[in-house]
Amino acid sequence: MRKLESRIEQAFKKYDATIDLLKEFMASKRNAQEFILLVCARLDSLSNIAFTGKSQKDNFVNFLIRHCGFKTSIQEISLPDLQWFLNSQLWILPGTIKKPGRLHIFDPRRDKQFLSFLWNSGLAITEEEIGTFLEFIIASIKKRYRVAPTQSMQKKSMDTIDNIYKYLHVLAQQYRKGIYGEAIKRIRLMLTDFSLGALLYTKYRCGIIHEYGVDVDREGFFSKKMAYWRTVYNPYIEPGKLMEIQFPAHFLLNLLVNTLQSYKTELQKTKRLPWDLFDQICDFTTELEYLDDRSVSSGKDIDISFQ
Repeated sequence: MRKLESRIEQAFKKYDATIDLLKEFMASKRNAQEFILLVCARLDSLSNIAFTGKSQKDNFVNFLIRHCGFKTSIQEISLPDLQWFLNSQLWILPGTIKKPGRLHIFDPRRDKQFLSFLWNSGLAITEEEIGTFLEFIIASIKKRYRVAPTQSMQKKSMDTIDNIYKYLHVLAQQYRKGIYGEAIKRIRLMLTDFSLGALLYTKYRCGIIHEYGVDVDREGFFSKKMAYWRTVYNPYIEPGKLMEIQFPAHFLLNLLVNTLQSYKTELQKTKRLPWDLFDQICDFTTELEYLDDRSVSSGKDIDISFQ
């Protein structure tokens, strides 16, 4: 039987056809939605093979962190997207807090971490108290970061969770005798929803699979090389002109190529294969040492009643 490394190499050859098709789309500058679908579907399938026992989102983001080749930046927070979200939450706050002490959730997938943050903030769950708190965060972020197209381009639009937390915590300690100090301590988990990896999952992967599609910047999708922000307009949310992250075709293709190569190299080095790959290229009776048993579900008991 051929060496395991060669079999792993051959198993990953099936991705070549996808990459060739993506390159054709890039050359013709057409089929943006299909381009996003192919990249996200491939990343999603790989991440679910590589990581088990977690949510699809966690698998997806952790796979990118480990294999994309730019671990630090994929975990950084997009402040414009965070700011847009906070402004939209401020706008719908009367519907979120219809009665003091009660929170109403409109979109569980989008709002879960945010509402958990508010609930555990220690603040009174009233429209006035939470509204003032959100205004404090919004103003603080705008003071330091570029979150609107009218702001100076000298300001950063991305930063690490640690830097954002430390900055907000210092301001919170100084504001109104530290009234928001304890609340800001709970913000870290909510911030993770706005990392580049998480935004790629929620905006692109979920958008292309579960929704109508992804609203891409037609001029920049096939011309830009790296992730960037485009200006969008929303007359209902202050300040009207906002910014949102964009992942162009070159960025997405390089992401897929990098993660494929990195994951393949890891498997060849460790010789510990997830079940799906092991089942394809190994002999169960003689090569069981190559199976990564973490990828095998232990199952669970079920209740059965007989009539």
